[in-house]
Amino acid sequence: MWQEARALARVASDPTSPLERALSNATIVHPALGRIPFQPYPYQAAFLSAWNEPRRIVVKARQVGYSQAFALEALYVAMHIPDSTVLLVSRSQDTATNLLRYCYQAYSG
Repeated sequence: MWQEARALARVASDPTSPLERALSNATIVHPALGRIPFQPYPYQAAFLSAWNEPRRIVVKARQVGYSQAFALEALYVAMHIPDSTVLLVSRSQDTATNLLRYCYQAYSG
């Protein structure tokens, strides 16, 4: 437990956040334009900037791009916090698989 807390503190003090990593490295697949660099909307940027908050509530509409933000944060945690467990949970297996696909696409960019 203390090792996880120390790892989280180390990553939290890292000057690069999920937002900065996403802006410099991540790509997304646009339906019409193909693979493009991730350029977040303001609400996605705010979500990714607050990644180390203990709790966050997101009230959102459908089809606004939060799945990409969730996937980018999950990828950041998986890559930067040793021995972390990241669960991609959704209302169906297909949508959970899409979250995993977004992680893969951002990573393989």
